[in-house]
Amino acid sequence: MKLQNPKKVQEAIDGYFLKCETDNTPATLSGMCIALGITRETFGQYSKGEGEHSKISDTIKRAHQRIEEAYERRGMTAQNPAFSIFVLKVMGWPDKQDIDINAKLRPSAYSEEEEAELREIARLRAAKAITTGGGE
Repeated sequence: MKLQNPKKVQEAIDGYFLKCETDNTPATLSGMCIALGITRETFGQYSKGEGEHSKISDTIKRAHQRIEEAYERRGMTAQNPAFSIFVLKVMGWPDKQDIDINAKLRPSAYSEEEEAELREIARLRAAKAITTGGGE
């Protein structure tokens, strides 16, 4: 099936979600693709909205978001949410935390010149400690 008409695509998507609700079955991306008569790869191409797919891109993206929301709900209510977590990762949800190890822990109370002077004082004290055997 070539998806071109946003209204017809939306009707097929709504029909899929209604069937899931009626049958009390979870909505899935694969199930959505089967209902639309396309592959997951084609679903991804349509969601990018390139070329002739631009007319239905938003419709496909909203359907994808509804599927993500279904996985979120299952993950939040499941005794073991591992599968939902896995699927959401595959859908692009991050599973990492970026930490900047070069960040300052606290802003300096001194100007750059004052910090340079303090470093010099510390260097001179260390040099004096070495030459005098550790004491001041």
